[in-house]
Amino acid sequence: MISQSFLVGVDIGGTFTDLVGFDLQSGEVRVSKARSTPRELSGGIMDCIAKSGIEMPAMQALFHGSTVVINAIIERKGARVG
Repeated sequence: MISQSFLVGVDIGGTFTDLVGFDLQSGEVRVSKARSTPRELSGGIMDCIAKSGIEMPAMQALFHGSTVVINAIIERKGARVG
């Protein structure tokens, strides 16, 4: 049985998706980077997880952030809303 020992943070950017995983038991830090997949953002996350070597059952928590939205606001791109 795999113990849940990794805290994982993922950030989706316009070009790349980044992952940092921290093993609570050993103190090991794992990082990975994959191309973002704009039409299906979860693809970049899944690619990062695969590259990191962290198995899903080993994740105690997954934290997610996205600079895609921040960039859209700053660059004034996207749909006009009320």
